Amino acid sequence: MDVMFEPIYRILDFIFPVYIINRDQVLSIEDRRPTRNMFLSILSLLAAVTFAAWGWFSHTLIIDGFTLTLFGAVLGAALYFCLRGTFRELYIFDKATDTYTFIRQSVLKKDIVQGAASLYQSVEVLCEEEQKDSWTVYHYHAALLQDPSMLFGADEVQKLRESKPMYNREQTEINIASAIAHFLNIRNNGTVETVYRSLL
Repeated sequence: MDVMFEPIYRILDFIFPVYIINRDQVLSIEDRRPTRNMFLSILSLLAAVTFAAWGWFSHTLIIDGFTLTLFGAVLGAALYFCLRGTFRELYIFDKATDTYTFIRQSVLKKDIVQGAASLYQSVEVLCEEEQKDSWTVYHYHAALLQDPSMLFGADEVQKLRESKPMYNREQTEINIASAIAHFLNIRNNGTVETVYRSLL
């Protein structure tokens, strides 16, 4: 089945890339996959602008209070999610300084988390199962496991992405986890089934 969809996967990998660069003693992973909210917001924004442009040039657009309110609401909501949504996540591991730097970036803000890379003991891909009406959806997350004795009660499992990307493919997460495991020389636990979630 995966072989049949491989051409589609290649196109999506090009549109929503994850760059893994191992240079000297630094591993950089840049994830440009949008979240679902951001992706839908961009589509809504494009649809609204296209509809307005088509109506303007074809002289079929009726400009009244209802149209302006609807157009303003769509634009406002789309812009809100576009500005607040994460458009890039960057994970940097530096062997020379034994540090990691995780950067989560949106248009309005940039979150940076730093620490010692040697705290990580292993890496894995978490598989979360979501039951819908008549089918099951699987979500995958590359995650790092830290030394629990150094966390003082904090969660030892750290997902690289807090928000699920729109294009969430197991192979992409496996590639990320494998690159980190090889670079840091830590154990790779593979894909691990974790949480079962049922949406009513």
